[in-house]
Amino acid sequence: MGVPITFLDKYNPEQFEIIGLGIANLGLSIGVLPYKEEHKAYRKKVQHKGAVDGDLYMLDENGHPVVPYARVLIKRRK
Repeated sequence: MGVPITFLDKYNPEQFEIIGLGIANLGLSIGVLPYKEEHKAYRKKVQHKGAVDGDLYMLDENGHPVVPYARVLIKRRK
């Protein structure tokens, strides 16, 4: 799960494991889907930023990829 960086103030190591930041290939290792080709083209042409497979991103109301502020990837401990 990707949570805001402010989560660290409330972090309980008995409840959650920190995986890392939700950028680059780390996301792929936990199941974040790669960018679709049209999203890569949009990011490069319109936002002038490269799309890195594994980045956490959302789609806005127009179907365009939006990368949220930095997120910490966490996993619930069993």
